[in-house]
Amino acid sequence: MASPDLAAAANQYDKNGDGELTVDEIASGIAAWQKTGVGARSLPFGIRLNDQPLAGATVQLVPAAFLGDGMKEASGRTNAGGSGQFNMKPEDRPKNAPNMPLMQPGLYHVVITHPTIKIPAKYNSATTLGIEVTSSNPGLEGVKWSLSSK
Repeated sequence: MASPDLAAAANQYDKNGDGELTVDEIASGIAAWQKTGVGARSLPFGIRLNDQPLAGATVQLVPAAFLGDGMKEASGRTNAGGSGQFNMKPEDRPKNAPNMPLMQPGLYHVVITHPTIKIPAKYNSATTLGIEVTSSNPGLEGVKWSLSSK
């Protein structure tokens, strides 16, 4: 599957198990997380590179293009322990939570970069990483990526 955002949700969306996603299956999957009514949630994350915490990395969650302009990008930067929290831009956050680190549920492709460490293209410019964020996925522990420089 060419789209990392759809690949991340393929197992949940492919109702007939044929390995192909139809427009109806995608629409049904999206409708399921939209029906929860959750407009924003917090989402922690962690990154390890070659089994070591990756400090100072920036992670961008870029909404799947077919979701339109209503979906906003989220990003975060890792601390010394390789952990971070996703956040929308201040102008995109809910008016009743202007200072909380929140992001929208949706389908995203993941872009991981670092200012001084070379991160392989499969994690950024040619990313193979995608994620579906819903009210309950990933769970409270967030998402963890274990990268390899190979």
